[in-house]
Order: sequence, then C-alpha cells, then structure tokens
Amino acid sequence: MWANLIKEIKELSQARVYKNSTEVCRLRGVSFTVWDVITAAIISGLNILVVGE
Repeated sequence: MWANLIKEIKELSQARVYKNSTEVCRLRGVSFTVWDVITAAIISGLNILVVGE
C-alpha cells in the first residue's frame, strides 16, 4: 500500500517554478521534498496552510 502511494507521488508532474529540493522527511529510504509532502497532503484531502516570507 505505502509503496504504491510513494511511487504514485514520485511520478506526478513536478512544479515548474518551485525549485527547493531540501529533504523534509524520508520514508523507507525514499527522500521527500516540500513539494512531495504538499502533493501527498492534497491527494489525501488534508487542509494545508503554506506561509512564505
């Protein structure tokens, strides 16, 4: 189950402008960036608030 979700998230198209590649978490050896985490939250229907400087 998790392996399929991770694979699907990684296969989604990437942001055209957002270029931050900082790792924010690692699951089963797979590195996730902010873009990956936000994409997963949206897919799962979570409410998110993104604040920038």
